[in-house]
Amino acid sequence: MKLIYIKGSWNIDCYEGFSSQYMFQGQILLQEDGWFEGIVVDSNSTNKEEKLVFGAYFPEKVIRLFYLTPLKAFDGTKYDDEYVGEWSTIGLFGARRFGSSQIVTKETPEIKQDMEENMQKLATKIQNYKNAMDQTSKDFYDNTIAIRITLTQSILRRYEGRGFTKAEIEELRKEFEPVNERVIQSNKNAVRKLVKNMADDTWDDEEDLPF
Repeated sequence: MKLIYIKGSWNIDCYEGFSSQYMFQGQILLQEDGWFEGIVVDSNSTNKEEKLVFGAYFPEKVIRLFYLTPLKAFDGTKYDDEYVGEWSTIGLFGARRFGSSQIVTKETPEIKQDMEENMQKLATKIQNYKNAMDQTSKDFYDNTIAIRITLTQSILRRYEGRGFTKAEIEELRKEFEPVNERVIQSNKNAVRKLVKNMADDTWDDEEDLPF
């Protein structure tokens, strides 16, 4: 496991460059398989509220970072000293691209004793955040961690231009399909609730709901 400093910036397509107004920074714990989790603070936060980030990161190659909440996804490929790519918001009906992003990382140069202490402090912060997550965030995190192998390997192999063998695809399907079905069912329930909360005159008296 490694302790890494991380800073991310983003913009909307109609703007050029990045500013400190749209930025987060903090630390992550990177596992050997490329999975990471961490805590960051958004520069827009007036009370310095901490947020959870997690995803797949392969140094010198590629990163996909999920940010809670509101839920955002940042994708970046290594270019010079940063990871450049796109960012999207993720909602009930999937991801919607909004603009460009850049992420900078740096391994913390601490002595071993301080490193272990700071890693433990960060791990505690991460767990405390998870314990207090709302149900929507918890569902997304749980579904993502359930496909951890699929996610990390897919991101790495896509970057390297490598595919999967039929046997590997079958193994990944066993991990992915139950989660995919759970997400589909969850979204169906959310849409039903949304429709039922609409004004009474949204649907004609003789018209059935679309479910």
